[in-house]
Amino acid sequence: MVGTGIFTTPAQIIASTNSVGATLLLWALGGIVTLAGLYVFIELGTALPRSGGPLVYLPRIFRRPRYLATCIFAVQFVLFATSASSAVSFAANILQAGPVDRSGSYASNGLAIAIVTAVCLIHAFLPRHGVELSNVLGVVKLGFLLAISVAGFVALGGRSNTPPPGNFDIFDGPGTVEMADALQGTPGSAAGFAVAVLHVLYSFSGWQSANYVLGEVRRPKRTLFKAVPIAVGLVVVLYMLTNVAYFAALSKNDIALTGIDQRSVAAAFFEAVVGDGSFVQIGVPILLATSALGNVFAQVFAMARVKQEIAKEGLLPWSIFWAREEPFPATFWSVSRHWVDRLAFLFRNWTTRPSPARAILLHWIITVVIILASTAADGALYVSVTFFYAESWVSLFLAAGLLSTFRHRNIEWLLDPVTEKSVFYKAPTLVVVFWALSLVFAVSAYFVPFRQFPTSAIPWYVVPTVGTGLLLVGAAYWLLWAAARNRFGFYLRDRTLNHDGVVVTEHIRIEKRAERVEMIHSVGRIRRGHEIWTSL
Repeated sequence: MVGTGIFTTPAQIIASTNSVGATLLLWALGGIVTLAGLYVFIELGTALPRSGGPLVYLPRIFRRPRYLATCIFAVQFVLFATSASSAVSFAANILQAGPVDRSGSYASNGLAIAIVTAVCLIHAFLPRHGVELSNVLGVVKLGFLLAISVAGFVALGGRSNTPPPGNFDIFDGPGTVEMADALQGTPGSAAGFAVAVLHVLYSFSGWQSANYVLGEVRRPKRTLFKAVPIAVGLVVVLYMLTNVAYFAALSKNDIALTGIDQRSVAAAFFEAVVGDGSFVQIGVPILLATSALGNVFAQVFAMARVKQEIAKEGLLPWSIFWAREEPFPATFWSVSRHWVDRLAFLFRNWTTRPSPARAILLHWIITVVIILASTAADGALYVSVTFFYAESWVSLFLAAGLLSTFRHRNIEWLLDPVTEKSVFYKAPTLVVVFWALSLVFAVSAYFVPFRQFPTSAIPWYVVPTVGTGLLLVGAAYWLLWAAARNRFGFYLRDRTLNHDGVVVTEHIRIEKRAERVEMIHSVGRIRRGHEIWTSL
């Protein structure tokens, strides 16, 4: 959840609102929207505590046409859920901390690909250590936010290297933002506020990652219900304190200009508080790179597992290949038992923690393609924002589906599919309504003609057009994958792989003979001999 957005997006937000008070209120609103969505996902996760997130929830809510909602989610997640933006951010900050700033060059892309490759190898072959490293990096990120918050209180006390900007003397703060030409709009206008809200919501994105990997969590219902709200609430509070710290040391225009100068707000903040020095020039970029690296670790861990679940549904070409779980020791043993014996101290407990190595490979391939194809400076960032936009559509579908069936949620939805007992949490209907309205705003506000990133040459309409187009691409894929193939006699069945017990849905062609096939229209199944064949 904590990436580099909190250290950079405040520039675009204040440039869009031109008001200190309004900016802080928007951050508070973003936190409320995030918590509302979190409690909706707690209901979904406690009802279906399995890995996959929306991949598991959509078929339960939208049962007809079968697999349509699943295909729509699968297309946008496989193609746009990547680690490219975080890897590029890591590379840019590392190079900025070096003696020669080579950010934006071939060196940046090369370093980004190298770090993604290293993280994918760690998660594939050292899954236990990959989780431990991710936890350590998470602690570092929270520590950095806490340090900024403490430094902000120091600046409020008058102990700063620069005169206090007086941003809290009046609601809007003194002065004005002089960036109208760069933003292609008027700061403080309705369009500016719409874009500011989108930046806030994007900065909070990632809170639903726990639902992606519930199958990896011990006591998933208890963890989701108690630990996740505490963690997200802590991040919301730190985000608010971080923004207060920024305004305690920097003027509105100083914050906004960091977006034009391609500089982080955090670096400008520490320069104002402690002065320009090695910490600002080297230490802050390294900390920002560490934050981005933590995001890469978390994204590879969560996104690869969702893509494995998509493969298990049979939605990908060569799904059986991508769906296999390959515990590395078993594979490596067959290649070189000698080296396994020599490095046995590294392999303890590996066999009890399988790794979706092939799904990680798929995630690596798509991420590298995005990095190499991003010729524009903000190309990878726009891919990330497009995924956030498409994800907002999926979340809106989930919220609308829950609202459309709220009368039956106590009877159907809240029954555990295994134990057939009612789960212990139900999100209040008003919370679901508020979240749904927030998502309606999010998916519609992107069509406001207002440049989101002042230094980018990518037109404003790219994100909403591509993000909405992914829904149509998913529907077209469903027609080809499901409906069209069904016409030629292909049906779905569950196949259990003997290698590691993974259950994969696959297409197989059968002969529809009347004496051997019985159509059961009420549940949409075909019975053939002693096997159950599932029809679309």
